[in-house]
Amino acid sequence: MRIGCIVLAAGKSRRMGFSKSLLDIDGRVAATVIVAKSRPVTTPGSIVIVTHAGDEELLQRAVTSSDPSDARIVVNLRPELGRTGSLQQGLRALTQFDSKSEGPFDATWIWPVDTPCVQSSTLDILRGSLDRLGRFARVIPVTNALDQEHTSGRCQSNEPGTAAIMRGGHPILIGSEWWPQIERMGADQPLRDVLAMEPERVERVVVDDPAVLWNFNTPAEVERRLGRPARLLLPLS
Repeated sequence: MRIGCIVLAAGKSRRMGFSKSLLDIDGRVAATVIVAKSRPVTTPGSIVIVTHAGDEELLQRAVTSSDPSDARIVVNLRPELGRTGSLQQGLRALTQFDSKSEGPFDATWIWPVDTPCVQSSTLDILRGSLDRLGRFARVIPVTNALDQEHTSGRCQSNEPGTAAIMRGGHPILIGSEWWPQIERMGADQPLRDVLAMEPERVERVVVDDPAVLWNFNTPAEVERRLGRPARLLLPLS
């Protein structure tokens, strides 16, 4: 089964104050953390990072220092039109991979760059659902929204007896049968519109991983989750 990975990293990161792609996560930038985590569950050479103009050279440098064959950098010149526009560019890049490889893709990960702390075991669980669903897959990780507080480097569980509030997070898996629907969407149309089609066929997989809900949009969110200030990490030249 051929699986791609599209890292959505074209946002301007205004609330963070610097590019979220270059957020320091244990000595690596967030984008390459995601690249490394996606490798075992993605077809080799099938990772696309969609970024905005201005970040591409820094990201290329970061990816090259990690593994030059792992990811292709694609620039979205109009990211302000919406995140679905970035996803569409990523899908087109994967389609170009098709012409150079052994057959079409079956599915792709859709992974926002501001969610880099997902556990590798979570990816394995989600990947297992893909074997059963194939190209019609729409797989979403779901976890307890009350069980995601982070202090001093550890996750804290909610109080015993508190009712769970289950929420869907990222990354998600989308089978290739749904890609034409995404291509026909407006750049500002939310991806949930595709997930709302035949909702009974969407696979919501419960995982014990609060990080699927962590979105690092501000320095305060980084400090709250990681217990340290948010830092920009510039790749070495």
